[in-house]
Amino acid sequence: MGKITEDDYIGTPAIVLFEHASELYLKALECQKAQRYEDALVKYNSALGLLETFFKFCESDTNIVSLPSKILFLFLLFDLVDQVKKCYAELREPYKFSVFQNFFLEIIETIGKYEKALDPKQFIFYKNITKATKSIYEEIPLAEFTTAILEETSQVGDNSDDPTFIELVSNYKKCCSYKTFLVPSKGVVIEDSSSCFIATAAYCTSAHPDIDTFRNFRDKKLLTNPVGQVLVSLYYKISPSIANYVKRQPVIKSFLRQQLERLAEWMRSQEAK
Repeated sequence: MGKITEDDYIGTPAIVLFEHASELYLKALECQKAQRYEDALVKYNSALGLLETFFKFCESDTNIVSLPSKILFLFLLFDLVDQVKKCYAELREPYKFSVFQNFFLEIIETIGKYEKALDPKQFIFYKNITKATKSIYEEIPLAEFTTAILEETSQVGDNSDDPTFIELVSNYKKCCSYKTFLVPSKGVVIEDSSSCFIATAAYCTSAHPDIDTFRNFRDKKLLTNPVGQVLVSLYYKISPSIANYVKRQPVIKSFLRQQLERLAEWMRSQEAK
């Protein structure tokens, strides 16, 4: 994808690297506006590869760039992921959209960790986007979510893991692996597809064996057919707000965990047959 090597940019000011990533981003936007979504995704992927190289430098030399410049790169990463998920929405790819929607939420939470270092414009943008995200999850009725998703995905495209999608996810994960820069709160990975928000809230951990059972069911039963993909996409949209509510309600959390334990046991019994 035309990544820049370490030798190309050792000692180069961070702003130059930012400008190169920005140029790719703007070219991708042009493709996106022309409805050439596949071409846009390739260019967004190249920009992500550029950012990954920069983050690698940050890992090897924590003094290579100032905190304001790091935040600038983080906002570019935010914009890239936002546009990628929009491309997959236009391409009627609910599963791929949902993966990048989770990345999108992940970056918002990461930006919050730098809140005190944001400049005024960045702070206002961060507050507006968190407010908008909260309203999406908490104010729109479930029925509206269901109707909209079913209408938009009535013609679900091929959900095969194409090379661009795999590399996009890989580049994003690499960006987030450099702890001197980013430490996302949720590890959303392609092998796991996404976090099981509600179950994680009920069990107070994402590492419980029952959650692995739910993930296996999702990957093997739901993501292998169009109807299941729609249901998974719906889950990813509404589950964060439900999970936040469950965390604050001990009685509901206990009841929900009991029901999930029974469900997981039933799922495993079906696989054993």
